[in-house]
Amino acid sequence: MAQNEELSFKKTVPICFFLSSYMPLFLIFSIRELKKHNDYLHFGGINKESCYYFYKFFLFPLILTLFSIIGLIGTYVTIKNLKKDSKNGKYVTIKTCKNNSSDFIAYFCSYLFPLFFQNFQDWIDILAISLFFLFIFLVYIKSTIMIVNPILSIFNYRIYEICFISEDGKEETGSVLTKTVLKENELAKIYQFGNQIYYGDKK
Repeated sequence: MAQNEELSFKKTVPICFFLSSYMPLFLIFSIRELKKHNDYLHFGGINKESCYYFYKFFLFPLILTLFSIIGLIGTYVTIKNLKKDSKNGKYVTIKTCKNNSSDFIAYFCSYLFPLFFQNFQDWIDILAISLFFLFIFLVYIKSTIMIVNPILSIFNYRIYEICFISEDGKEETGSVLTKTVLKENELAKIYQFGNQIYYGDKK
């Protein structure tokens, strides 16, 4: 991957992971809104009244559904690229290794607050929850919580906090997203795609 393409790819990773990580919540909101207003869920022609009801009841669920699709596709492409780019990673010896669960607790806590919002016809509520997700996103992209993702977990991806020794003898720490079980004193190949965030496989 060329350097400019690599930089562009690394910038899109947090966005794709963020959207897919909150996809279950987005779908919960969408289904709840569709169920609440299913009396209006029929085609009555294109006119001023139908556009008004679409805008009022179904625009927000549609946007959330589109975000979910974009996030899912983007995450699939991201993982595919990470697998390919990991061939250019570096070999390290794992000194210490632990399965990271603390970030999952912090992540799921961020699911609770949005569930208190019940009325998405009120643009004040929509603005409030949009600002909340913006704040979460800004925190998300600057921390290792970026790789905490229930969709990735479904496909058996794990997160490890490791201390490793590079080939040059330098000792470093980081978070590794991987499908394999990492163990101490084993050799692994890791590829960095964020601040102390790696994609890795046991070799």
